[in-house]
Amino acid sequence: SSIAQNALKGLSSQLIGSPRLMLKTNQYGIISQVLNHKQPLIRLEALLNWCEILEAEEFRIESGQAREQMISRLDQNDQNDMMENDLNNNEEGSSGGGGGGVKF
Repeated sequence: SSIAQNALKGLSSQLIGSPRLMLKTNQYGIISQVLNHKQPLIRLEALLNWCEILEAEEFRIESGQAREQMISRLDQNDQNDMMENDLNNNEEGSSGGGGGGVKF
């Protein structure tokens, strides 16, 4: 039981560090399995860790970290899109005739 409790603590730390993993754990049914576990101590540990995860997420939202991360991701996606468009434009421009452009 203490091994499972420590595993839950480790999982909650991972989920706090990477909230997107929460979607995966939900997809695989891990959360419901733990919350429906036959041992009350495991269920209690799961609930305590769930509270810790939610509090960390609440702090992340209230402090503005979530917004900053979202803006950063959007900026990164925009930069990637611009680079991809530049590559596509260069490929189209280099395929026409005697320019000697390199095609990949």
